[in-house]
Amino acid sequence: MRERVIETTQITKTYGKVLALDHVDICVKRGDIYGLIGDNGAGKSTLLKLLAGHSAASTGEIRLFGEQGEKELQRARRRSGVMIEQPGFFGNLTVENNMEYYRIQKGVPGKEKVEEMLRMTGIWEKKVPVQDSFHGNETKTGTGDGDARRAGAVDLR
Repeated sequence: MRERVIETTQITKTYGKVLALDHVDICVKRGDIYGLIGDNGAGKSTLLKLLAGHSAASTGEIRLFGEQGEKELQRARRRSGVMIEQPGFFGNLTVENNMEYYRIQKGVPGKEKVEEMLRMTGIWEKKVPVQDSFHGNETKTGTGDGDARRAGAVDLR
């Protein structure tokens, strides 16, 4: 049986009186590929923010890689990456420096991972600041950020 990498049970999220997510149940197993489709305001980004730990659910449970609880989820999130809407990079830093910054912030060992991911995305040779790059490379940088954090885990993008 394949490992469950994302599982939610009855997740709700409210912003004041606005119900953004209403009792969402999902189960994603290793190797599965899903897309979140919906109108603006449907809750797609909200769900991803909850899974990434950028926001807290109002009710319900989240399990990542079978882990639940605050400390366990924090550890599990180190195995995954998320890019929601626009990536947040420092425009004056190179792509490599941005990646290295986020690798250190997440406590991920292995500086060589940054180069590996940048080579894999085809932007290693581009030593220009992110602000001088173009949007496609910015997205690739965000992709590499998620990849550099994990070892065979899930990307939430």
